[in-house]
Amino acid sequence: MVSTTTASAMMTDEIIAPGLIPAGLNDVVQRLCAAAISLAHEIGMGEMSGDHGSEVGTNLGGDGQKALDVQADELFANALRGSAVCHYASEEQDGVVSLGETGTFGIAIDPLDGSSNIGVNISVGTIFAIFPAAASPEETFLRPSGDMVAAGYFIYGPQCCLVVTFGAGTQKYTLDQRHGRFVLTAERLEIPTTTSEFAINASNYHHWHAAVRLFIDDLMEGQNGPRG
Repeated sequence: MVSTTTASAMMTDEIIAPGLIPAGLNDVVQRLCAAAISLAHEIGMGEMSGDHGSEVGTNLGGDGQKALDVQADELFANALRGSAVCHYASEEQDGVVSLGETGTFGIAIDPLDGSSNIGVNISVGTIFAIFPAAASPEETFLRPSGDMVAAGYFIYGPQCCLVVTFGAGTQKYTLDQRHGRFVLTAERLEIPTTTSEFAINASNYHHWHAAVRLFIDDLMEGQNGPRG
């Protein structure tokens, strides 16, 4: 089982350098990182920590819930209690959860995206977006994406990384497993103008818009195709 005690204990120390994090968000980000470190450890234990991939139900969106989906949701929710986050909108919850009567932020989160990959040891992640809190949960989250004050993801793979933006560039932090903290490894990520690789969920090919299919088909032609 994921230990929420571990995450709570780590919150007393800075586990990510606050220099590039807006002051009002520092505590929230520290808490997210503490929860992510605990979750990374749990994922890394694999079957030694239990059957993470067992089906335990279905979420509101119709996706099957794995055991670790639910545990990850509890981990992040508990880590954020007592913080400036008052509205917690999780893919694993049927509605927005209140984490307190007062607060300045709402967080939309998928605590463990790609949980179907757990059983075959492929990377999984946590995706989140932070909005200023409004008068109601609906007003907090049903608004333009440009209102976000932060967005990012943790990826649990060969490296555990946090990729995050606060509206001015995108930063990458890598978990130093030896010291239990995230270290800045790229201050301003940029998408390369050219690449030899791309990634897309090809299993949904027949559901893509025609323009998306055409674009991917052109890429698959390689140097012999219209894009050279």
